[in-house]
Amino acid sequence: MAEQTMDTFVGVATKAELIEGINRVWATLEGAIAGSSEEALTTPGGDRWSVKDHLAHIEGWERYL
Repeated sequence: MAEQTMDTFVGVATKAELIEGINRVWATLEGAIAGSSEEALTTPGGDRWSVKDHLAHIEGWERYL
């Protein structure tokens, strides 16, 4: 999988381009976790958070926004 950089949205000229970029990044995330096992998603990493913990945190921010 290609590595995402922090400047993914630099130079976005229109709202439509921004939305397309957001949708592309979400699709990349969804593709990265689609084939993951329950164990892979729930096993804590070095920061003591599992993938599901991180996803729940992202989901909370999405609801807030």
